[in-house]
Amino acid sequence: MINIVRGGARLFGPSSLRSMAAFQQERTFYRRPLPSPPSIPFASYEGKEIFREALGKGYMEGYFRQAEQFVTQVEPAFCGLSSLAMVLNALEIDPRRTWKGAWRWFDERMLDCCEKLEVVEKNGIEFHKVAAIAACNGAAVTPYHVHPSIIPPHLKDKEIAQRTDIPNLAKATIEGFRADIKGACSGDGSHLIVSYSRRKFLQTGDGHFSPIGGYHPDRDLVLVMDVARFKYPPHWVKVDELWEAMRYVDKDTGMPRGYMRLWNAPFGRGNVLTLSTQRVLWQAHLRFYADKGLHEVFSKVAAAGG
Repeated sequence: MINIVRGGARLFGPSSLRSMAAFQQERTFYRRPLPSPPSIPFASYEGKEIFREALGKGYMEGYFRQAEQFVTQVEPAFCGLSSLAMVLNALEIDPRRTWKGAWRWFDERMLDCCEKLEVVEKNGIEFHKVAAIAACNGAAVTPYHVHPSIIPPHLKDKEIAQRTDIPNLAKATIEGFRADIKGACSGDGSHLIVSYSRRKFLQTGDGHFSPIGGYHPDRDLVLVMDVARFKYPPHWVKVDELWEAMRYVDKDTGMPRGYMRLWNAPFGRGNVLTLSTQRVLWQAHLRFYADKGLHEVFSKVAAAGG
């Protein structure tokens, strides 16, 4: 190898440059090959055929609003916040605070009301916190934890379907999930975010969040708008396989995964703290505000039937 020094700068010969490139490539990645099957790449010939057929059947209505807002998560662990920012903007919810300059717009780094961003950067974010952040920022949201494929040891002391701290667990069925998919994808005004394990689809990594962008009723396929676009492109997967991927237990929390349905709430919601124990997200909000010294206040409201 010959190094030539000219004007104080060191120039490397071809062999050295090849060595440097090999060194960097050993420690970095440019995307990952999408395992297919079980997934079908969106931009493949088959993926485009599915898109055209689904569009003709009226089940790509939600896709266009999401496509206008499609983002690549800005941090490797920001999939939950990025999915949420994308959906909040697709729902045309006014954040009522500026992003940059004079512009009001949702960005992942604005969604820090229930978890510090540095914590999310390191550990990701839990399902119920994403749902709570959505509610805090003006969306109406119904979260559904699915029944886990393997019940964690700490949940075996009770019948899991009767637990009150797992929102809508008893109501989560694959039939209901499919109905919510059809509604969102046919333009009922809602959008879905799924929390699932990549392992079901032979992908690297584990827990992930992404919005659902479309549905093919005859083939029972959904379009996963993967916000980790540096890793995998959008892709089609079977509904029943996605359901099974949501049943994988989150190893960090010991809780099942699930999906949430979001839509644009009436004016003003999300900007005022509403002390109501009747709402679906009551238990989640209770956990968040307990750390802020409001547990006693919430408990009194609950005792009063508020």
